[in-house]
Amino acid sequence: MGHVAVLAVAIGIFVGTLSLGRHQPQAGQSIAPPAQIDKA
Repeated sequence: MGHVAVLAVAIGIFVGTLSLGRHQPQAGQSIAPPAQIDKA
């Protein structure tokens, strides 16, 4: 299950980079799904 955590972190960083590059308010919504994966 460790690889799932690595994927979650990688996706989180990837989405975070995209959101920082776009500077859009909708970035918060795109960050929400990784948070749900982290809880699982």
